[in-house]
Amino acid sequence: MGIRSTALRALGGVVSPAGSRARLSVLIYHRVLADPDPLVPGTIDAPAFERQMRTLAAHCHVLGLGGALRRLAAGTLPSRAVAVTFDDGYEDNVRIALPILRRLGVPACFFVATGFLDGGMMWNDIVIESLRGARGDMLNLDVMGLGCLRIGALAERRAALHTILSALKYLSPAERSAGTEALRRAAGARPAIRPMMCADDVRHLYREGMEIGGHTVTHPILAQVSADEARSEILEGKLRLEEILDAPV
Repeated sequence: MGIRSTALRALGGVVSPAGSRARLSVLIYHRVLADPDPLVPGTIDAPAFERQMRTLAAHCHVLGLGGALRRLAAGTLPSRAVAVTFDDGYEDNVRIALPILRRLGVPACFFVATGFLDGGMMWNDIVIESLRGARGDMLNLDVMGLGCLRIGALAERRAALHTILSALKYLSPAERSAGTEALRRAAGARPAIRPMMCADDVRHLYREGMEIGGHTVTHPILAQVSADEARSEILEGKLRLEEILDAPV
C-alpha cells in the first residue's frame, strides 16, 4: 500500500471512526454521462465517475444504504463508511453507471420518481434540451418575464440556462409547467431525447442487487406543497415501485 493510500485511510479513520461515534457519508448522484456535456459541465461523466468509485472501493467501506442505516442506528458502522445513491431515475444510471458499479463491487441505492418512467421528462431536462436546440444568438423570453437572453456563445447559453432554471425552480408545479412550455415554444426545439428509465430498467437494477427507493411521483419540492399532496406523492411513488418490483420498497 502506497504512502498516499495509507494516509487517506488513516485520515478517514480519524474523521469517520468505527462504532458508536461512526459517521455515514452519503454520496448523491443524478446523471452519469458517457462524455462531458459542454452545456452542463457540472454533470459527471463515465471516466470521472469510475475514478471516484475506484477511490471509494480502495479507501472506504462502501455499504448498501439500507444496511448502512441499520448499522448506524445500532452503532456498528465500520470506519470510513460510505453509501452511494442516485436520484430521479435517469436511464444512464443503468446504461453507464451500473456496469461500473458491478465491475468494482460497489452497491448503490436508486431513488426513482415514478411519474417520468417510460418516456417522461423532468422539467429541468426540458429546459436544458430546449435551450440546447434553440437557434440564433438571442432567445426572446418576454413571455416569461426574462426579456431577451443572449445564447450565441457557449458561455452565454450556460448563463441563460442558469437564469431560466433559477426562475422556474421555486414556482408552483402548474406555473413551472407553463414556463417550460413557453420556453419550448420560444426555442422552437422539441427535445428528442428520453433521459429517464423505463419500468424494466428499475427491475433490472433490482435483479442486479441494487436497492430501489421512492422519490415521489412528479418530483415536487415537498416543502412547497400541502401535507396531503406530499403524502400522496410519497405513497403513490412507493406503491408504483412496489408494483413494478413485486417487492416492498
